[in-house]
Amino acid sequence: MAVRSKAKAGTVVILERNGRLSLRWSWQGKRYQFSLGLIDESIGRAAAEMKARQIEMDMATGHFDPSLVKYKNDTGRASRELTGQLLLAEFAKSKAKLVAAKTLEKYQHVEKKLAKFASTKLAADYTERTTILFRDYLLTQISPISAAEYFSVINAAWEWGIAAGLLKENPWKTMISAFKVPPIESPQPFTLDEIRAIISTMDESRAYRYYTPLIRFLFGTGCRTGEALGLRWGVIAEDISQIWIGESYKRDSARGATKMHKARTIYPSEKMQSLLLDIRPNHYDQTTLVFPAPRTGGYINDNNLSKRVWTRTLQRAGVPHRKLYNTRSTFISHALASGATPAKVAEIVGDRVETIYRHYVGNSDGSKTLPDIGI
Repeated sequence: MAVRSKAKAGTVVILERNGRLSLRWSWQGKRYQFSLGLIDESIGRAAAEMKARQIEMDMATGHFDPSLVKYKNDTGRASRELTGQLLLAEFAKSKAKLVAAKTLEKYQHVEKKLAKFASTKLAADYTERTTILFRDYLLTQISPISAAEYFSVINAAWEWGIAAGLLKENPWKTMISAFKVPPIESPQPFTLDEIRAIISTMDESRAYRYYTPLIRFLFGTGCRTGEALGLRWGVIAEDISQIWIGESYKRDSARGATKMHKARTIYPSEKMQSLLLDIRPNHYDQTTLVFPAPRTGGYINDNNLSKRVWTRTLQRAGVPHRKLYNTRSTFISHALASGATPAKVAEIVGDRVETIYRHYVGNSDGSKTLPDIGI
């Protein structure tokens, strides 16, 4: 798609064909056109605009080169003005409508780190030596696992830059394969005694007892926190026999697909059905949240829930701290111990069977109903 459908005299039109950009214009009665070899994405468009303005300026000032050698030899001009930070910013912009809000936040964090490390360094000037220095810089501030994730984002940005015709080499590839990350710590599920201590401590707290049903739901279903916070009564059967899980709460009150982008239906145990019946309001509609914030009725702030409610409850209960997300690991572990197969558990919690096999052990069971782990 061209930037302008019809060019005025002395202007250069940007054209798109098969995903690639080219320029077309007329000068002294002769028509000109040549391909830039750039992909039709935001940064490619920016480079094409720069080239078009250069040609227009040359035509206006009498410096136009009708052989086009001057312009074809200068197609790398954009890369000579492209810093690593700008490359990451443009990469994130191109992915804005394709990835979740949390992923975009990660891109922004990576961009800031790279900017602090070398704000003016051109993307084309990065070498394997530079990647090593950046790795050492990162490891003084974040964990090896987080650093590896940062490198993965940067590597993807450089590959995107190459595909857009802005870069020729990607120095991050070698470091990606050589980056040594310690093995991920195995899940540490809560024992039944710990679960009961957490629930009773929360129930006895005037400040936090409101959140008890939510915590019991997380322990009893293995749902991700965002899935529970975004759960609406409209996706739960009238008799609470089925719950459709296909959306997840994202920060800033946004809604999106589940982490695996795949909907699923779960079948609550009798205890879980009873819990939901107890908290279901007399009057509700399809969009009413199952676990609304106590004061506003909107979404519960997951940061506040995790850092204040959850952490303080564990301290008061005398239970060693694990992340709120470990309620999911707890359900998986106890479900497998009760006889559910890894395939069945993966289906229930919306994860890959390989992930369940990698971190857990299970036996066999064909029941659809959620295992009752005693919550």
